[in-house]
Amino acid sequence: MDRENLNQQLLEAAKQGDTGRMWELVEQGADVTLVCILLETFDSDPDGTIIFVRKRIGKSFEKWAGIGIPRMDELVAKMSSRLSGTLRDSEGELPAVF
Repeated sequence: MDRENLNQQLLEAAKQGDTGRMWELVEQGADVTLVCILLETFDSDPDGTIIFVRKRIGKSFEKWAGIGIPRMDELVAKMSSRLSGTLRDSEGELPAVF
């Protein structure tokens, strides 16, 4: 499967919230593209990116962080910084993201 088709399938699976299919595509090499898309989106809409990851990627995000996907550490750092500084509830607690 060519890279462009792989990336298109990944975007469609993400839109549908099909994390099983997303994980299959990541294992085939679509991971770098999704991480780059999330990083670009984070710059303009950090809260939306975090919500997308929570709703559409969920626990798979933790797996991706552990397998050495390029730039994943950058995405995790940005999201962690945002969560620790801005998304606290009225009692000062962080929300359950995953």
